[in-house]
Amino acid sequence: MAAVEEEPERRAAAAEDAADEDADAGSGASLLPAGNRLSLDLHSGGCRRLLRLCARHAPLLLRVEFLQLSGHEDPRLLGAALAQVPRSLPQLRSLVLKGGQHWDALGTCRPGSLTTLPASLSGLTRLAHLDLSFNSLETLPACIPRLGRLAALLLSHNRLSELPEALGALSALTFLSVTHNCLRALPLALGALSALQRLDLSENRLDTLPPEVGGLSSLQELNLASNRLQSLPASLAGLRSLQILVLHSNLLVSVPAGLARLPLLARLDLRDNQLQEVPPELLDAPFVRLQGNPLGEALPAPPSPPGPPAAPGMPRLLLTSELDSSPPGPRPPPSPSATACGCRSPASCPWAPMTRCSAGSWSCSPTGWPSSRT
Repeated sequence: MAAVEEEPERRAAAAEDAADEDADAGSGASLLPAGNRLSLDLHSGGCRRLLRLCARHAPLLLRVEFLQLSGHEDPRLLGAALAQVPRSLPQLRSLVLKGGQHWDALGTCRPGSLTTLPASLSGLTRLAHLDLSFNSLETLPACIPRLGRLAALLLSHNRLSELPEALGALSALTFLSVTHNCLRALPLALGALSALQRLDLSENRLDTLPPEVGGLSSLQELNLASNRLQSLPASLAGLRSLQILVLHSNLLVSVPAGLARLPLLARLDLRDNQLQEVPPELLDAPFVRLQGNPLGEALPAPPSPPGPPAAPGMPRLLLTSELDSSPPGPRPPPSPSATACGCRSPASCPWAPMTRCSAGSWSCSPTGWPSSRT
């Protein structure tokens, strides 16, 4: 009786395997030529197919340079497939393991199930592009800092609360995106990434920056929007290559005057902070955005308490309670010099072409290779 019940299951499994083999044999699964490279896109149900390809077409996989799998696979199956990658795909240069392709009934994007990576991935000595966006990472996998040739690392939309000091070992890194995570602090070793050109730390919980950030000598774009920053280190004025600095939607009450002397700065976004004044050099710069700040709003004098008037010329002490209870004064019309011109689009990533994903963050894939699906 049990054999009779198991027979339909065996037939279904055999039919599924046959369908997968047909897809592998055609181009649906598939090995796509990109110049002299091979790109393996196994986005849907890819782990099972990758394991089968490793067993049946191992010589062909030796030429693969781009691999895309879905972050929504069963974690055990995904781990088993990834464990085969270093040995079976030794020429791999780009690995995409994005989640975020599934939505619930309310239309909310569901994160992928990826929480770690096998240590064996550190054997991918040629890997230059790693996309782990829209997953469930809470800590950075230990294998990542050992990827000495890594140039682009995308970690957006995960659950990272910190980055390890070992991140500073990625001396070839030019692009790092950690937007939409839970970062509360940055490692001091971040300043050792001397090749870094683009850094996106927006939508986190940062309330301070280490002065070591000023050591990013190649940095061209820095996005710190939507954090909890109240001040900035003076060392930012040492970022001589900086072209774009985005700081909107923080709690900044001041900015370093040295930012005005950055020779290549073309966009400085300070909207929606708590700035009551800015250095004159910045106020007059055409590339600065200052909307949504209480610029020029003087604190109104509190009403005089009952009793004899104060002696002429005697300074009056304003207590905190008095300041807090004072209504805000009228906002003066914005100065034309404080209104920025239209923002230019982000600079092209060295891994262009770039595409927008469904949640609005940047993703990229190497030139000549298939772009990551969203």
